[in-house]
Amino acid sequence: MKLKKLLAASLTALAITVSVPCFAQIPSSIMIIGGLYIGQNFSEVISVYGKPVAEREPAGRGMMYTFAKNGASFDVRICNDKVSEVAVNQMNGPSTISGIRIGSTLNEVKNTYGKPDTEGKFGDDYVIEYTGKKDNDFTLILSFTLKNGKVIRLSLDEVMN
Repeated sequence: MKLKKLLAASLTALAITVSVPCFAQIPSSIMIIGGLYIGQNFSEVISVYGKPVAEREPAGRGMMYTFAKNGASFDVRICNDKVSEVAVNQMNGPSTISGIRIGSTLNEVKNTYGKPDTEGKFGDDYVIEYTGKKDNDFTLILSFTLKNGKVIRLSLDEVMN
């Protein structure tokens, strides 16, 4: 009887361990795109990039603003006057603080950030993601979408835990 209880407890512990995702959690200090980071004040974004060229109300929360610089545009989602997402999908757009940009290769991304927390095919594209901890309520996600082995989109987002 004791053996059955011990076995049941061991299997339960194993199931819980396997079901909890294990993240590498890269430091939030390098989760920066174009000098922008999650939680940054909107006024700081405007002081760096000027007034947005467009704005729209996206699905979900907040407002999405489009900024233009160096002939490229990129999007910044603002919630409660703070950055909650940065997305780049044009050449000449901002890069990560570590130098990854549109056109970087899969090897460059992995050599820079290490083994991704998640990766796989998404339609015709290949997506890799790295996580970082913001606080107990949110996790940061640095995501790279690739086509033919090259980055075509990079984004920084926060997701609720």
